[in-house]
Amino acid sequence: MRERLNPTINAGSMADIAFLLLLFFLVATSIENPIGIRVVLPKYSETSVQIDESRVLTVQLNKLDEVSVEGAYVVIESISEKVSEHINHRLSIGQQPILSLVTDTSATYATYIAVYDEIKSAYHVLRDQAAMSRYATDFDRLDEEDRKSIKEMIPMIISESDHY
Repeated sequence: MRERLNPTINAGSMADIAFLLLLFFLVATSIENPIGIRVVLPKYSETSVQIDESRVLTVQLNKLDEVSVEGAYVVIESISEKVSEHINHRLSIGQQPILSLVTDTSATYATYIAVYDEIKSAYHVLRDQAAMSRYATDFDRLDEEDRKSIKEMIPMIISESDHY
């Protein structure tokens, strides 16, 4: 009588194949970096600076996602206009305008972004107007030196806090 052989599978090559598949998926997979809000922070200073309150326009976002500008409730779409008026008025009397964005920590992120976009939109429109009057072109089409001069003319100074 013949002895029956037990067939076996060589597992050594399977480990090689698994390693190659793992390596392939690591190389072929792209991981996107999250895009955040780009903000240039000021340098840290131990001393505090006194600011004339009339230079500051306060935009508040409460926990119910309601927005107020200088204490008066507004719709998000009107923020850009109010910010533009404040900036134009302060620049016309030779002062640098400051915008204060006060957000309750319970407010939704989507509303915060919408408010922030409206504020940045106001600055973008004003810088476009200044570029048109000075260089007869859009702000985005200016070279770096001309863009810098417009940014100095209309500085974006935004103070943010999470106290309401």
